[in-house]
Amino acid sequence: MQRHWLTLMAGSALVMSMAATTHAQESDESDFAFWDTDASGDISREEWDGGIANIRTGMQAEDGGNEDDRALYNTYRDYNEVDLNDDERIDSDEFERFQDSLENQ
Repeated sequence: MQRHWLTLMAGSALVMSMAATTHAQESDESDFAFWDTDASGDISREEWDGGIANIRTGMQAEDGGNEDDRALYNTYRDYNEVDLNDDERIDSDEFERFQDSLENQ
């Protein structure tokens, strides 16, 4: 019985890991889910910094990235610009307002 339980637990962990990887691959920098990696409903500074690191890694893989990648990196790197109420969390409303401001520039 214990062996079946361990197999079930290992299988569940694998499925959850694959689902998270698939979700991350489907998200892009304009998706709230790309930044909210723990699905808590807001984006911490650590999550934001992790997203910036992912963008930077992608740029490095592409030999510095193209002009759009560099502009995106420069735009997203300032957490305080997006955290409009200075509560050290970016909620979906703040993120959406930030996205809208980018589209209007």
